[in-house]
Amino acid sequence: MARSALPRARKNTMNQTEHASPYDRQDRGSIAAYEAYFAGMDASMQQKVALTTAHFPTRGRVADMGSGSGRGTYDLACLYQGLEMIGVDINPVSVARASEQYQRPNLRYVTGDIAEMVFDRESLDGVLNSSVLHHVTSFNDYDVNQALAALDNQIAQLKPGGVIIIRDFVVPDGPDMVNLDLPQDDGTSHGDVTELSTAALFERFARDFRSSINRDGPVRFARLDSPWAKCMRFRVSLRTAAEFILRKDYRTDWAAELIEEYTYLSQSQFEEAFRQRGLRIVASMPIWNPWIVQNRFEGKFYLTDLDENPLPYPPTNYLIVGEKVAPSSGVELIERASEELQEPTFLRLRSYRHRDTGQVYDLVERPNQTIDLVPWFKANGQLFVIAKKDFPRPILNGCAAHPRLDGSSLSGYITEPISAIVDPHEEPGAAARRVLRERAGISAAEIVRLGPALRYFTSPGGIDERVISYLVEIKPCGPIEVRSPNYTSFTDAGMVRDLDAHQVLRACHVGGMFDARLEINI
Repeated sequence: MARSALPRARKNTMNQTEHASPYDRQDRGSIAAYEAYFAGMDASMQQKVALTTAHFPTRGRVADMGSGSGRGTYDLACLYQGLEMIGVDINPVSVARASEQYQRPNLRYVTGDIAEMVFDRESLDGVLNSSVLHHVTSFNDYDVNQALAALDNQIAQLKPGGVIIIRDFVVPDGPDMVNLDLPQDDGTSHGDVTELSTAALFERFARDFRSSINRDGPVRFARLDSPWAKCMRFRVSLRTAAEFILRKDYRTDWAAELIEEYTYLSQSQFEEAFRQRGLRIVASMPIWNPWIVQNRFEGKFYLTDLDENPLPYPPTNYLIVGEKVAPSSGVELIERASEELQEPTFLRLRSYRHRDTGQVYDLVERPNQTIDLVPWFKANGQLFVIAKKDFPRPILNGCAAHPRLDGSSLSGYITEPISAIVDPHEEPGAAARRVLRERAGISAAEIVRLGPALRYFTSPGGIDERVISYLVEIKPCGPIEVRSPNYTSFTDAGMVRDLDAHQVLRACHVGGMFDARLEINI
């Protein structure tokens, strides 16, 4: 069942109004300071782009809200020539610099407040917020409602079917209070922040950091003896521990970073905010940047609950992707009721006994044969694949016996190959041509060749299903984005669209896509 910015520069840097802005507090000052800041931001740009490109359309109009240096906007514009990319930033210095350094026919930059209506209603096909909405809360008295109001305005600017992506920080899931053990021997106990030990830096952080949970005074903590050699233990809230862990290595711009609150919503709160606004969640996941984990987390601190059980590292980022759907379309697949069937109508349950141990294993089987089809073509040096987007898969989240550890849920809509259940006696080529015609609108005349059969099991731990997959080369064509014929019991079966194959792989490798079948085929 379906249930329906970067800060301004100083006023003497460029001609600006005399009206004070809350974002003035993060002024970097000189151009050299901005260049250093942008260099740090651009270092992680590949991951940002990889996380987003597989979800954006290949044509249309996309706004990069809080575009900063402009590098990420430029990278997106380079990927798809049919995409009009617009970088939006409140800082005219950033806009002027980006406009000068990054130029393409399908790219431009404008000055604007991402929390306001920068574009006309329903005029955008995509909106990207990369590490920017926490600025909206931080520089507006740490008010999360300001970020939600910005979200409302951005959704209003989206066309139906448009995609909005937020890549930002997230409040970690876990106990309220934790033990944070930090080294005392990796620096000094007093002096400049660049010289302090990690333990001493935390005490400086606790004194000066302000956020929504301590607007008017220092962070509350207790100092305890640590079981770890040369460490100091601090008992503090998990959210505060995450705020310190995520910024402890940004000492050069410590004062500017200290006035930002990174975490403002949990994963479940992000998801609920999207659903309340009629957005279908097609991806929602915490992210752990491997380089940060290896170089800044491992061996640099110890995080445990009050019973000394180790806790996972806080996510370095979070990704949520939402699609603006029509009022009659589903937002989330949820189970309203259940009944026991005397005879299975689709899936069959088979039991197997282990020969040596006697243990019985249950496996679900589908009737007949499942085939996956991945049409592909090359155009202008790029490799494209055709796939189903937003296809309803209630089995992913309809089973209450397997809840997510963080308490949140998937929407049940995923991106996957063009698949169908066919009669195993039907000739493979004929079946492939029929399914492509019926479900993707690809005619036999457009097919160049059918690749050899590839075989894999989709979920050998619980479903006894061996899929036969075919890579189908088709003639080069323009962008594809068509509604899939609705052969499901839901309001729609999503759409069939082209995707840049390399970008899909990049998105999969950094955790940006849920289902692995498309990745396997590519």
